[in-house]
Amino acid sequence: LNKVENYVKIFEGDVRKVIKNNFHQKFDRIIMNLPSKAYEFLDVASKVVKSNGVIHYYQFVPESEYPTEFLEDLRNYFEKYGRKIGKILSKRKVRAYAPYIWQIGIDILIQ
Repeated sequence: LNKVENYVKIFEGDVRKVIKNNFHQKFDRIIMNLPSKAYEFLDVASKVVKSNGVIHYYQFVPESEYPTEFLEDLRNYFEKYGRKIGKILSKRKVRAYAPYIWQIGIDILIQ
């Protein structure tokens, strides 16, 4: 319908359940757009994203931690699971969530 030339397969749902049935597969892109809980699934995302794959990640972050401390925490987290952030493709404050707390969007290239 959208005139996609290459084959695109979309998996929707709780990643832990989806991966049980498709764990043999690695993914080019992972969208993690639930800012209050996405961090709980970074372990799974780090296992199934391809090298040079992109994770679109959202999280609520205190203003005092953005961007330096927040990015360092993400780097450490991925290294804990044997992956590295190759490049930050983009980072942005999406919206204010509460006083001094922002919803952050970040696009990460994973090696």
